[in-house]
Amino acid sequence: MPSKRASALLMASYQDRKQVIAQNVIVVVNFNLEFLYVLAGWEGRAHDSRVIGDAFNKGFSVPDGHYYLGDAGYALQKGVLTPFRAVWYHLKEQATCGLKPANPKELFNLCHTSLRNVVERIFGCLKAKFKILTTPSEHNVHSQVQLVYAITMLWNFLRRHNQYEDIPEVDEVAQANQEEDDNLNSAATGNLYCQSRAADLQA
Repeated sequence: MPSKRASALLMASYQDRKQVIAQNVIVVVNFNLEFLYVLAGWEGRAHDSRVIGDAFNKGFSVPDGHYYLGDAGYALQKGVLTPFRAVWYHLKEQATCGLKPANPKELFNLCHTSLRNVVERIFGCLKAKFKILTTPSEHNVHSQVQLVYAITMLWNFLRRHNQYEDIPEVDEVAQANQEEDDNLNSAATGNLYCQSRAADLQA
């Protein structure tokens, strides 16, 4: 959530990796596009692993025998499944190339990003429904944190009372490419991916 209200002292810590003044929010969602857990208020530059550590310290837990899917920004830990490192994690590029997973790790990452796509969908819905999330806010930091909680609670209310059924599809390129150095954000890098995968299959 972008912000305009940050003092000079806070500005450095609230700048995310894109140099945008923002807060880091961790959420857990289900496949019905509902929020199960929300922790807002961390500085934009805070690492995801630090934020989830704070969530666990504040009582967040994973039910026994279950797992949550986390992106590449999180460390692999009990109850949190993350993708394999240094292994392709992109549905769109694979589909464009007409290639299938070449090994169990690629298959796992393909399934992981396909399932975790629900996170991108719910955020796409939130931004479409609540435009305040897409523009820099004039509110102070405390109010912005409370705004996140209010909007996610309101979203759950709308979902559970069937007031928002028109769920738009979003591109299935996993956002984990933002946390890893091997992201494929351009056509050029997509072509490199195709070439490297084709070479692997021919080897």
